Amino acid sequence: MNDTHAIALGLLDRSIRQQRSLVDRWNQPKSPLLFELVRALDNLFVGDMMEPPSIDLSETATRTIRSFGANAALAMMVPDELRLENFTLFPSRPQIQSQADNLLFHCGILQRARKCRHELFHGLLDPTLRNFKNQRDKAIGILLELHPKSADYRSEHIAYRSREWLQDLQYEADRPMEEALEKEHYAVLPELIKNVQKYQDWGIAYQTSREIDDYFLEWGRLYLRRMWGQDLIGLGDRIGPSQYNEYLGVLVGLAGRAQKHLCYASILSRRHPELDHRNLLTTFAPHDEFLYSLAKHLDADQLQVQQICESLTLSPFNKITHTASGDTAWAPLIRSSQSHIILPLFGLEHSPFRFLLRDLKARYASDWFSAANRRERRWQSELKDVFSSGRWRVVDRGVNLKHGGRVLTDIDFLAFDEQKNAALLFQLKWQDPVGLDDKAKFSAARNFEREGNRWVEATSRWLEIYGCEELGTRIEARLNSETSIHLIVVGRYTGPLLSTNGLDQRACWTDWATFLQSFSSGSLMSLDQLCQDLNRRQQAVAEPFFDESYAFPVGKLTVAFGMSL
Repeated sequence: MNDTHAIALGLLDRSIRQQRSLVDRWNQPKSPLLFELVRALDNLFVGDMMEPPSIDLSETATRTIRSFGANAALAMMVPDELRLENFTLFPSRPQIQSQADNLLFHCGILQRARKCRHELFHGLLDPTLRNFKNQRDKAIGILLELHPKSADYRSEHIAYRSREWLQDLQYEADRPMEEALEKEHYAVLPELIKNVQKYQDWGIAYQTSREIDDYFLEWGRLYLRRMWGQDLIGLGDRIGPSQYNEYLGVLVGLAGRAQKHLCYASILSRRHPELDHRNLLTTFAPHDEFLYSLAKHLDADQLQVQQICESLTLSPFNKITHTASGDTAWAPLIRSSQSHIILPLFGLEHSPFRFLLRDLKARYASDWFSAANRRERRWQSELKDVFSSGRWRVVDRGVNLKHGGRVLTDIDFLAFDEQKNAALLFQLKWQDPVGLDDKAKFSAARNFEREGNRWVEATSRWLEIYGCEELGTRIEARLNSETSIHLIVVGRYTGPLLSTNGLDQRACWTDWATFLQSFSSGSLMSLDQLCQDLNRRQQAVAEPFFDESYAFPVGKLTVAFGMSL
């Protein structure tokens, strides 16, 4: 670390402390303040569904900063204990909206500054310090410019692009179901329009029916199918009091309610464009009545639904679990008191699975790790389906490689191309989804690199000692001295996140979605071409590109990321 890095870190540390002191002034958890904060979050993350987003660049930048402030704001406003108090429903007005937005903005600055500090410390950013002393620029004062190192900073974009490709496949597969629901929508639309009206002169009120609820339940199921990361646990795995598929059933019910509410809010907004969206998007309900209605609609046991909903609700009992990281707490439900629950939309519209999975892991650690030990078998089964054509011989079980009476390592899956006399040996790494949490991302990247390199070294050494013929004997396949051997390390959700420099180049490194995209491209005639294509995709991160730039004040410091002022 050079002097500029050390000085920049010192300035950031001091400024982060100043920003933390500023944010702490908002730390007054009360139900009305929490409700207005959730209104602000719904408007931030879901408001674009009610009207086209702003094209004002400064407003877009401000909204981006706010989006990073959700966790710190929720950590302060969700109470430390559930109090027995009545819920007061009040209209959202500009003055209190401004306060909620300011809280999110300053919490977002704090989170952004911590993110920059983390990446600067780990060498992912190059700092430049400038001190403005002339009259024109004195408002800026000390400016810290942070420029990403392209190859190190953006390698996860490959996984993101391939994940979008997988989502497109799901969209295409679901298209007939979506078209059927769209046709049904025209049939139920007159009743939907009739059922919704203004509450007083500022809010929303509507009626529903079993048929309408069932219709939106299918929309909820369809919407959730397209979200990333839900396959971390097997449907039949038991976590705590229920099987995972039962958690998903309740989540579908919540998603269907959210889709219904958003539809009613859109109808009312078009009818009365003067209504503030914050008064339409976010609602609340008596806790026990809501659980009773949800269980009745799902034809499920109310006690079981209540237990499941505990892992889908942000409350005093789990708020540290969900707000301590840098990954947004996409809460499907938020508990405000003993008697009431807030019904947000932002969590259900974005990534409720990440909330659910994090909660289950923290709440039922023993069951979670038992399920984690079974997931490799599911992945092996998926790989068997990928290599299902007649040219492939597969070994869909772990194969131990021993030397001197002890196991050096193992092969998680092997595919042998009998036409080309080539074999692909897999090491499968099923990490937890890390989202925007930089510490978790950095840890996952280092573990992926360290464990993958260890496997490549051990496997290569075993092959040097025993050769392809011995491997063929162990897997009952006709491998010989002419067989071309390829090694591949695959991450379930992400591949190499931060750098390609430390990876053992005797293997191909990728993520599951990228592997599927490359394998299914139709232009690959051999395993050698497959590995070349995967390596080409990974090496593309060296191309300089930045899709993100912003500037913000933190304490008495101004930080410019990916740009020069």
